[in-house]
Amino acid sequence: MAQNSCYDNDIQNVLMKSDISSKNLSQEDAETKLVQYGPSELVNADAFNPPMMFPEPFRRPMAMLSMISAVAALGARTKGLRNSGGD
Repeated sequence: MAQNSCYDNDIQNVLMKSDISSKNLSQEDAETKLVQYGPSELVNADAFNPPMMFPEPFRRPMAMLSMISAVAALGARTKGLRNSGGD
């Protein structure tokens, strides 16, 4: 049976294929990986701007549709309350 996914493998096989171990990383291994892969850092740290990121989800089509539907439902409910005589 061919093992196509890491989900099909046992943990030892995945660790071996990934060239990692279940033990802590030694200082020597850490230095080797630092030279091989470079430091772990954000590529574009200056691009993180929370005030500019806040409106982003609201620009998506499903979010827009949800907001329009909510406003329409609120408007219909408010109109219905006014016409019902204020029960």
